[in-house]
Formats: sequence, C-alpha cells, structure tokens
Amino acid sequence: MVVLRGLRIPYVHDSQNFGLQVIGHMRSGFSHIVTADKRLLQFCTDDLTVVVPRDNKQIEWDWRTPDAVKNTMGIAPKDVPTYLALADPSTERAWTIKQAIRLIELYGNVDSIYRNLGKVGSSQVRTRLAECEFQIRKRCGRTSASPPTV
Repeated sequence: MVVLRGLRIPYVHDSQNFGLQVIGHMRSGFSHIVTADKRLLQFCTDDLTVVVPRDNKQIEWDWRTPDAVKNTMGIAPKDVPTYLALADPSTERAWTIKQAIRLIELYGNVDSIYRNLGKVGSSQVRTRLAECEFQIRKRCGRTSASPPTV
C-alpha cells in the first residue's frame, strides 16, 4: 500500500471490512485487482484483471483474465470458491486438483455438489464429502452455522 500511495495509484483497503465484500461491491469501478488472495480470482471478467504473485513470490506477477484462470486452474472464475474449498492445501482432507475439478465439472458449486451427493459415483468420495461438509461450506463461505455435534 505504501508503494501504491507513493505512486498515486488508487487502491482500496479497509481493515474493518471483509475484503471479498468490499471488492465485490466496488469491482466495476476498477480495471485491476492486485492481490495475493486467490479467492479474488472469482472476480475476473473481460473488464477486470486480477494480478497475483507468481508461485507466492512477490517479485514476479501473473495477470489473470477469465481465459487465464481457465487455462491455469482448469475452471471458470465463478468456480474459484468451490475449487479452493475442495483443494485447500492447508487441510489434510483436501481433494487433489483433478478430483476438485472433476466434482466442479460434474456438479457445479458447493451447494449443487451437496444437492447431488447421492449421484456421486464413488462411495469413498461421497462419504468423504459428507464427513467434510461443514469444513467445505465454511471455506467456501456458505455457512455461518456451527459444526454438527457428535
């Protein structure tokens, strides 16, 4: 932010509000988003490019358009939240990239995956999805409820 301020480049930062909400409401007023938060890739459009650090280093940057998201991640920008919720590397129960992409191709977003859970061909995948539903929905921002109690 210091660099942007010094170069007099307009930017948005609000430490009191959730970043996705701020950007979601204001994205039409900008042509680029510069961020290390891959969740913001969901906002890529023909008129809005998301610039992310290459390999999580802040010395090289990749410019992501909808086509670039599709080519690099194998999904459309609208599917980024579901993809990240399923393939989150910080969790031991994450799906592989190929598994996450396949679930999205077959069923769509998280809500649709769970609506069609009975149609998932593999009983192992179905069971794992059921066991991890709360965590997946939470990572995708689809729940505010507490986890089920046992």
